[in-house]
Amino acid sequence: MSKQYIRVREAEFALRKILFPRGHTPRGKRSRVDADRQRLRAFFADPNFLGFAVSEKRVKDKRLPDEFCLTFFVRRKLAESRLRSGTKIPKRLQLQTTESRVPTDVLELGQMHRAHGRIGPGSRIGHGAGTSETAGTLTFIARDNSSGLPLILSCSHVLAQAGNAQEGEAVESPPDPRGKPGPNVVGHLTDRFMVINPAVMNQIDAALAQPDDGVELIDTIPQIGQPSGVFDLTQLGPDDFMNLPVEKFGAETQLTKGKITGFPATLPIRFPVLGDRVAWFTNVATYDIEATEGDSGAAVVRTGTRDVVGMHIAGSGASCVFTPIQPVLDALLITF
Repeated sequence: MSKQYIRVREAEFALRKILFPRGHTPRGKRSRVDADRQRLRAFFADPNFLGFAVSEKRVKDKRLPDEFCLTFFVRRKLAESRLRSGTKIPKRLQLQTTESRVPTDVLELGQMHRAHGRIGPGSRIGHGAGTSETAGTLTFIARDNSSGLPLILSCSHVLAQAGNAQEGEAVESPPDPRGKPGPNVVGHLTDRFMVINPAVMNQIDAALAQPDDGVELIDTIPQIGQPSGVFDLTQLGPDDFMNLPVEKFGAETQLTKGKITGFPATLPIRFPVLGDRVAWFTNVATYDIEATEGDSGAAVVRTGTRDVVGMHIAGSGASCVFTPIQPVLDALLITF
């Protein structure tokens, strides 16, 4: 793991703490953190700002291997003369908190990452009272750590109304767009789902449903195969995952392929199921891949190995977001 990557990751962590302060700040660092917060306040408040990630530097859309930087996501790249006061991103960002300067990059997304909404991996699925905007993709058939019984895994904003649903409510495949449980009910929500809270920093967007008796469950991801293991980003260095080829099978876009571009990332996601409110997520990964609404929940798989890397939760054009899979397994007490 290079020194440059470590410095950039420390800077990403510092920015995350500045953006969402939690816990105690040591007295010796308090003044430096406050100074950085004051200096970056206008930038963080700018509606053009859409998050940041540790990634490789881009020059004319080509990545420079091992040239790590702090990439800032914006709606639009603007001429310096059009930037609001305090919102210019320097080529090297100096932080008093970390006593370091790190290189930066700016990536235009056009819009905020947006959450996307059949029985086996890749099946179209959703909450019984959901809409076409909240329907998504079944990640895979998980197994309860204790009982070994099968469970349906997908995003919380797909199965559990982002945490506003109740245990026992119906899950459909495919979902009825009229928003009422119909003849397509395949299971019911368990009490294991993440509540997506716009007031705090979130990390996991996942939920489990209990399949109904008689429902046939399939373990194979279409055009990919049966998941074979876990590729745990959280335990690896950038040389192991940066630009790693991955693929997913989404209910809408079917089989698409791309590459991991950043981890860890901290960014906002807009959720139609929450009335278009925005929730911040951290310790997620960015990747370049084709996706659209309806793909949320799709298993992100390492190309050629069928090892699961994560689950797709949102996208904005070709730049998309997934949650690393190991924290999901740990939080929900499941395996596959």
